[in-house]
Amino acid sequence: MFSDASWETRNSVSGGIVLLYGCSVVWWSRRQNSVALSSAEAEYMAASVAGREAIYLRDLLESLGHGVVGPTPMLLDSKSAIDLTRDPVAFKKTKHILRHAYWLRDVVSRNVLAPSHVSTENQLADVLTKALPPALHRAAIRLLLHAHT
Repeated sequence: MFSDASWETRNSVSGGIVLLYGCSVVWWSRRQNSVALSSAEAEYMAASVAGREAIYLRDLLESLGHGVVGPTPMLLDSKSAIDLTRDPVAFKKTKHILRHAYWLRDVVSRNVLAPSHVSTENQLADVLTKALPPALHRAAIRLLLHAHT
């Protein structure tokens, strides 16, 4: 699962892509309801939405008899947002986004989701969150069409 946010506008834009066997099965792009105070917060809120989508898909697969083994990889290009999912000290700075913060930190601590860093160049959700120059847009679409994560 890829998650990204753009902090270029007042209400950040979240985007995400959930892959199943290398195919995009869920994707979205939408404005966040609240104003993020930092790019890390915008990325964290996007990751929370992506996490809910991934858990819904995990539950659906389980109900269809397909066992899900191990945590779902959550690929973020923000190391700060990843730190917020694990670090109790950094977590205390998220009082204003507590519902998102508690939920995401809980599923990460229970090993349901496993956030890890992906370089911006390999962030598939980037194309859903911001306008890219034509060459970068084409490269992102090429990556998305050939995703095998």
